[in-house]
Amino acid sequence: VLGLVLSCGAQTKIHFGATHERHAKQSSTTSMINTNIAFLCGCLLMLCVVGASLNLFAGAQHTAGEPWYLGVSDVGASNLGEWLQVSFVYFLLSYQFIPVSLYVSMNMVRMLSRYFMLKDLEMYDRVGEEPCQVRSMG
Repeated sequence: VLGLVLSCGAQTKIHFGATHERHAKQSSTTSMINTNIAFLCGCLLMLCVVGASLNLFAGAQHTAGEPWYLGVSDVGASNLGEWLQVSFVYFLLSYQFIPVSLYVSMNMVRMLSRYFMLKDLEMYDRVGEEPCQVRSMG
């Protein structure tokens, strides 16, 4: 018994490879740092929201001319624009919570490591007569 199988159209090998998402390769250190940075961004956002809300809640409990400890006025007097302004102030006060310089430091270490690997004479391949080649530093 002989048979012949043909794959045409959506069943071709090229089409199967085109449907898979391609992910860029990352080192475990980079992916761990990206996860931590996302967590810190979430913490910063929560800090800004809670801080702005508490600020407006405490500010709404007193009028402009009276001290906060003398009386309670309408809590719902604050508007969205004022809340956004106060949350932006909290963001400006705590934006250094996220270490942006960490990426710069990591790239500098990678660049220096690449330089030292290229210049290391002990990493020369005598069999293939090739110097060390650094192709990926991610």
